[in-house]
Amino acid sequence: MQPVAQDEFEISSSSSPSDPEYLQKQAGATELSFSDRQQHDSNRLLTSTMIKGHQRDGDASAWLQCLAAFFLMLNSFGLINSYGTFQAFYEVEILRSESASNLSWIGSLQTFLSLFGGIAAGPLFDRGYLRSLTCVGGFLVVLGMMLTSVCYSYWQFVLTQGLLVGLGCACLFTPGMAIVPQYFTKNRNLALGLATSGASLGGILYPIMFNQLLQRGVGFGWSCRILAFVILGTMMFAVAIVRWRGKQGTAAAKPSGALGAWKEPAYVMFTVCSFFGFMGIYVPFYYIQLYSFELQYVDPSLLGYIVSFLSLGSLFGRLIPPYLADMYDALTVAVIVILGLAVTGLCWIAVTSQAAIIAFCILFGFFSGAFLALGPAVVAYITTDMSTFGARVGMLLVPASIGTLIGNPIAGAVLTKNWLALQLFCGIVLIMSWMMALGSKGYLTWTKRHHSESL
Repeated sequence: MQPVAQDEFEISSSSSPSDPEYLQKQAGATELSFSDRQQHDSNRLLTSTMIKGHQRDGDASAWLQCLAAFFLMLNSFGLINSYGTFQAFYEVEILRSESASNLSWIGSLQTFLSLFGGIAAGPLFDRGYLRSLTCVGGFLVVLGMMLTSVCYSYWQFVLTQGLLVGLGCACLFTPGMAIVPQYFTKNRNLALGLATSGASLGGILYPIMFNQLLQRGVGFGWSCRILAFVILGTMMFAVAIVRWRGKQGTAAAKPSGALGAWKEPAYVMFTVCSFFGFMGIYVPFYYIQLYSFELQYVDPSLLGYIVSFLSLGSLFGRLIPPYLADMYDALTVAVIVILGLAVTGLCWIAVTSQAAIIAFCILFGFFSGAFLALGPAVVAYITTDMSTFGARVGMLLVPASIGTLIGNPIAGAVLTKNWLALQLFCGIVLIMSWMMALGSKGYLTWTKRHHSESL
């Protein structure tokens, strides 16, 4: 109970305790005191929570979760980024009777499931089932690669490398993107970039390992099994250290809260941006090695490492732009990055030498890595209620997954005409992606300006 004010003492000296006016004023004073105490306790709890959150932000446990997310990305999109090497091998060895468009369906299904699965993995993550997701995802990826090692027909590869590995990656990818923002505020985008760089490193290491094992006569079967054992070892470490911040089952946002994002124009435009972006972003990853082989622009000894150059550029793209996003804002940096991605995609038309192909791969990889790393950062930037963050990332990945599912097969279909048609397709869809990102940024800028003027 707070002390009674001076004027209340004056009232008591001049009024009888039985006076109705006196009793009403005393009740009002007591009610005000109780309300003030509630407000004081609420402010103290909020301040305590903010102090604790600030102390935890970026500490050792936070960077440990960043490392766990790194391994989740290594074994999800790191493996997906390597599929171009597998497709090039299938086209000349095991599945040489299949068209490039048919073979791209394996990788497209893999990527589609990895992204579309976010619609289920996101809400499960928000409810605290992080470790369950990582265990199931690691098991499915390892199982899928083990079964891929014994495949010999097209439909078997679709079921194992496409379906099983894709479902496993879905359980790893969304947690890998969503765990970091729980632990970081000040350096959130940089931490996200470091975590997602695992996808780039996987896209470098796995193709090199696969090609080296084949060249040493290990064979396709044992090459896949060795990759599976590497994935198993790194996933065991990730599962051991990963931690969800919160109490399981209590922090989930209401479905209506997350679905309300579809009423936000900025969010909707950015999801359309992701749809077009993912339609074109993986076309070079799937076809640049075949392009180099058919047109004989690259030395045969270097041919197996072309996809790794894309992932090498992607590694730097996942670090530098996210750092800039912490200094400015994620959406502004994303608009610039997607413009660079579209321009570089169109420049593929002029790439006609080994040096130009390597430069193109590194530059396109840089912008593609930045595009992938900035996705969740943009969602965090335009989200006010972070309890819906996992679900919002999952919903963002639904149109992105549809883009990946149809993008590469369409590219393979237009390739039957000529390489120019494929290159134009890649560049045009990326330009459309940039236009939607620009629209999202423009809407947010207009909204903030209109709000400030109304005040």
